[in-house]
Amino acid sequence: MGHIRGFVLDSALHGLARDLIELEKTTGVAPDVDKTVANWNEKHKLAENTAQLQNDVALFINVEKNRQLSSMSSRGLVKYKAAPYIEQAEKLMSGSKLDTELKTE
Repeated sequence: MGHIRGFVLDSALHGLARDLIELEKTTGVAPDVDKTVANWNEKHKLAENTAQLQNDVALFINVEKNRQLSSMSSRGLVKYKAAPYIEQAEKLMSGSKLDTELKTE
């Protein structure tokens, strides 16, 4: 089977972090992140490098515990992501520099 990358990897790491946070909430005891992640990796072969996995899960725990937003505008995000493409399309539709030069000759 293949490997996951990009936003799917981010989502997986975020999920592992949320699992550890939930474990802490339900038991009242903070799990040893490095030991728990090492155990998961040994059992499930999640990543080739355990230290990198431990680091990244710890980073996502930090992000999750400290983030302040609980929602974001999906329309605003789409507008943000689409802005460069809209600008490029507007430039193309307004005519090229070459068209302007040909008209002046």
